[in-house]
Amino acid sequence: TSSWEVSDYFIYLVNHFGRRDGFNQIIRRIEDTRTHRPPAAILLRHVRIFSKVYDVMPQVLFRGYVAQLRDRVFDVMLDYTDEEFKDENIRTIQDVNRVMHSLFRTVDFTEGGEHCERFSLAISHKFFRSPILKKRIAGLSEVKEMVLAAERREFFDTRQQAQGTGVATYVCTWLDVRVMVEWLEEKKIFASLFGENLHTELLKRSV
Repeated sequence: TSSWEVSDYFIYLVNHFGRRDGFNQIIRRIEDTRTHRPPAAILLRHVRIFSKVYDVMPQVLFRGYVAQLRDRVFDVMLDYTDEEFKDENIRTIQDVNRVMHSLFRTVDFTEGGEHCERFSLAISHKFFRSPILKKRIAGLSEVKEMVLAAERREFFDTRQQAQGTGVATYVCTWLDVRVMVEWLEEKKIFASLFGENLHTELLKRSV
């Protein structure tokens, strides 16, 4: 089978899925939280579907779907109840975040970087506040990654990164050191690490 035939068939499948209201059904599944919120692994499958079809879907329609995802996906994860949250993995959640960031770039959503970085901070704090030590450690590790990413912004901009300066890790587009320090103080991260509820394992991971 030629690549053209595969591409042509793929376009047919996307159009058929759209005519069957498939993309709107995905959006509705994400926002339907009457019984439970979809876990991050399911959200990841959903957003990846949109990441595969951007080049065969009318751009106006695609931008509309991305706008709806932007308004729903992050809120679902931040609103997980304790019961829903206990089985979640921060890596899967950040995979969702990365796909969303890619979608934002695809549609030239200028505030996409800020949107994703704010979510990273919020979900890191949600993990850090968990009563489960493993999740608290995961949240702290993510906070450390955000600190490093904010520091890298002092030395590299996104254009340098794209041109291959050897920086393979993420460089923030919105978050800078000043905002990061203010966030750490506002969320009392250091007070939690060194206060009365000090946990030696957390303290070791903070170094």
